Amino acid sequence: LLTSTQDHIYFKDKDSRFIRVSNSMTELFNKKEEKEIIGKSDFDFGFEEHAKVAFADEQNIIKTGNPLIDVIEKETWDDGRISWVSTTKNPLRDLDGNIVGTFGISRDVTKNKEVELEMVKHKEWFEKFFKFYPVGFLVLNQKGAVCFASDRILSKLNISDLGNSSFEEMFSQKKFTDFLVDIDHENTKDSEVELSLTLNEKDKTVLNLTIISGSQENEDGTSNIFLIQK
Repeated sequence: LLTSTQDHIYFKDKDSRFIRVSNSMTELFNKKEEKEIIGKSDFDFGFEEHAKVAFADEQNIIKTGNPLIDVIEKETWDDGRISWVSTTKNPLRDLDGNIVGTFGISRDVTKNKEVELEMVKHKEWFEKFFKFYPVGFLVLNQKGAVCFASDRILSKLNISDLGNSSFEEMFSQKKFTDFLVDIDHENTKDSEVELSLTLNEKDKTVLNLTIISGSQENEDGTSNIFLIQK
């Protein structure tokens, strides 16, 4: 296991010094052999900020016997690099049940975490955009379910919660099947189509829209149709 896994596995004594590590840990610290790591701690390998957090966690495990399960940890290296790992740590016991250190396994989740942070950042951008430039914008799937609607649309329809809204609840005078025909949904992927639709509210507001049928499928097999007010 220690020679083949890509996860980082490590055993430490009561002072958080390494006593066994996987080959992947040796590579992580840019060492050739395990013996170059044994007897040292995280503080010796270029990420002091994370080492302080890891040391505190391990000392708490030794004191209480309580494990640390699937915790996402940020590793800030002294050279400026940032990485993220999902970590589980447990107390290491001798044959009599006494706690003599800790052992753990950490899996690199940097790519997933970077995607998550990028999505959070984009969400903040869009929220700021719709707040200060209140344009009408909707996202449907090809079955007619409304996946997103900007506040401008929701306020006109007097809707506070999107819930399970559908195209035909949002717009009057047109069935969703006719809408798909109007935009030639199957043959205009990633192309702009101009169309006017009437909101299903008392003023019967007409929206002049640019509509784009996305060609990329979502994980659930649906695809998106974007409605952007002109």
